Amino acid sequence: MKKILSCLLLSLIIHKATAQSVYYVDSQKPDNVLSGLSWSNAFKDLQYAIDLATVNDEIWVKAGTYLPTETPSPADPGLKEKTFHFSHDVKVFGGFNGTETERNQRNWHSNLSILSGDILQNDSIVGIAENVTFYHSGDNVYHVITTANLSNAAIIDGFVITSGHAKGENDFTFETYTYNHNTGAGLTNYSSSPTINNCVFEHNRATYGGAIYNTEESHSEYDSCTFQHNYAYDFSSAEQSTSESNTDSDADVGASALAYGGAFYNNRDAAPHLENSIFRYNYAVTKATTSSYALSDINLGSSAQDIEATAYSEASSNSKGGAFYNYFGSSPVFENVTFEFNQAISKTNTRVEAVVQAHSLADGESSAYDEAYATSFGGAVFSRIGGNPVFNKCLFSENSAICELNSETIATAPLHANSTSQPYSESEGEAEAFGGACYFESSSVPQITNSIFYKNLAKANTDSDAQSSGAGDYNTASTEANADAYGGAIFINSTSLEYAILRNVLFSNNTTDTDARAHSNGKLSIFEDADAISKGGALWSYNARTDLSNVTLVNNECLANSVADINSSDFTADLEIATGGGITIGGGSSKTNVLNSIIWGNLGDTLPNIELTGDKIDKMAYSIMQGSGGSTAWNFDQAIDGGHNLDTIPNFKNMANPRGFDGLFFTADDGLGLSFGSPAIDKGDSSTISYSTDILGTAHFGKTDIGAYEFFCEAPATLDITQDINGVDTSHEAIEFITATNSLNPAANINYNAGKSIILNPGFEVNNGVVFEAKIENPCGSN
Repeated sequence: MKKILSCLLLSLIIHKATAQSVYYVDSQKPDNVLSGLSWSNAFKDLQYAIDLATVNDEIWVKAGTYLPTETPSPADPGLKEKTFHFSHDVKVFGGFNGTETERNQRNWHSNLSILSGDILQNDSIVGIAENVTFYHSGDNVYHVITTANLSNAAIIDGFVITSGHAKGENDFTFETYTYNHNTGAGLTNYSSSPTINNCVFEHNRATYGGAIYNTEESHSEYDSCTFQHNYAYDFSSAEQSTSESNTDSDADVGASALAYGGAFYNNRDAAPHLENSIFRYNYAVTKATTSSYALSDINLGSSAQDIEATAYSEASSNSKGGAFYNYFGSSPVFENVTFEFNQAISKTNTRVEAVVQAHSLADGESSAYDEAYATSFGGAVFSRIGGNPVFNKCLFSENSAICELNSETIATAPLHANSTSQPYSESEGEAEAFGGACYFESSSVPQITNSIFYKNLAKANTDSDAQSSGAGDYNTASTEANADAYGGAIFINSTSLEYAILRNVLFSNNTTDTDARAHSNGKLSIFEDADAISKGGALWSYNARTDLSNVTLVNNECLANSVADINSSDFTADLEIATGGGITIGGGSSKTNVLNSIIWGNLGDTLPNIELTGDKIDKMAYSIMQGSGGSTAWNFDQAIDGGHNLDTIPNFKNMANPRGFDGLFFTADDGLGLSFGSPAIDKGDSSTISYSTDILGTAHFGKTDIGAYEFFCEAPATLDITQDINGVDTSHEAIEFITATNSLNPAANINYNAGKSIILNPGFEVNNGVVFEAKIENPCGSN
């Protein structure tokens, strides 16, 4: 009997330890005094339920807007420090209407449970879709959600997480960890790995990681989430104006702006896993603006010859990862993730003016100098210093890395006839854009499979202007404007000995574009330089090891434009370089292999498909390479012929419409799939590849085809045609046999195509006005 009682007692203890409670939260309730164990007795505040719940408890949250009510640390009691904070593995679900009895009855699409950082409810939104402008009040909380020490068993599911604004300078402590107030405005995970499902992160802003910041081995998981209209941003400005009488005047200013990861920032071995998710309209935006003005006003007569007015400015803006920034050994995994319309944008504007203003016959010197830089890296993704990001079944569409720079210098000297002053004006501007979709550097080696890069853009514009005026003959203006763009889709600059893997990847309609304009207005210009350099319309691989297999790379382009607008010059340069419309490979240690790939129809002023600035492609084999002559007449200096290469039109389904008629990628009608009769069918090498499917998941039949798409034929084995055809252009195909007893009526073009025989039985009729063709040919090729 004692043994039985002991067993019962033990059973009760175990049941109590593992029992799961469900707590209910409803923002319309007046307080938290009820039990929280039903909708009618729900709590008002989500944080109250989080604090009460224990490991594995569930919290159901009714549609409504919920604001953080507590700070995680008593040492940080401010309004902006409030955050929803988690330190144990509870499961929080949103999307309820308040009547459900089962979790699967909820609908998070129509019942919005909103976790908001708009603590005073005074934000505003203007516009719709991609034109949304969101105005944050300065009193929004730094972080909407903060977590520490969670495992994947912790769940946040079915919420809109919005309006965090992490632009603070101080830190705070939670669960022994120190958090920065300029990272992760929507969610910050410190040594924490929650599971995030069915959530929307929008309108969050920070300096680093507009929506999410992961650090210290955070292995958080995200499924079916949307990240939109999040910003990493930094605006910096500096202004100085000096005015002196009868003495030197100096003005010297500088401004620098940095912003990384419009939606995500991963640091210190973070390895999030994301699937079935979308990143769209996220931005890393920087703007640096300077104004420098120096005036020396001389009224001492003609003896004042040595007074100077000097103005100087230096400004730089740097944006990285419009959607995603990855750093220091972090290795994210992306499965079926779309990146579209994300941007890394850098803008720099400078104005420098130095003026010597003389009365009577006084004289003096004026000098105006500026240095301006704008750089953007990775319109969607930036990754550096270790870590190997993995992308599978991902779409990168219309992302961009954009730089805009305007610099102006003005030097003015006395204008009277006896002036011997030599005013000097110098303006130097450089804008550089790298990787319209992705940028990888410093031993960060990507693996990209079954993915598409379409209409991504790396674009740089520079406009530099120097003006010098005075009565003498030595009014000098010097201008240098450089605009560089590399890798319209991907830029790889990795020092790792590992190979970046690109397998079953499509590159189409990606672009690098540069515009450099140098202006000067002085009697003498000692240096004028406007350089526009555009390379690697789809891919730039620099000092990196890259392995391309079953890649289709078509219709990519490099564009460059430069203008040097000057009065006179000892040296002028107006340089435009647009090369490697498909691929540019540079650096002395680059190693590249190309197998089973199509490189065709790319555009550039010279070397439109592939440009080398370093070593040759180590091996190109079983590929269609435009302009190569094929292996039988190899004349392509950029690569070593590995055999079985072709130089023949690939015959795509619809080269002008890569998405196909349904407007969707990853479907059977994709325009850059192979059409019947393509020379790429069965001409690849299957013996050296370890994968058995193409970009759509279609199995390779026999020998693999060349390119990202395996030719797929839906024709039946046999076809019996009895229905009359009236005035419709049609094609009927069968792998083996066609039998026909129908009537073909005008006006129509009709084709019957079978692999073995076409039998036209009694009753088959071709009437006047019909074009009919019958052909014995397997519509599925030799597969």
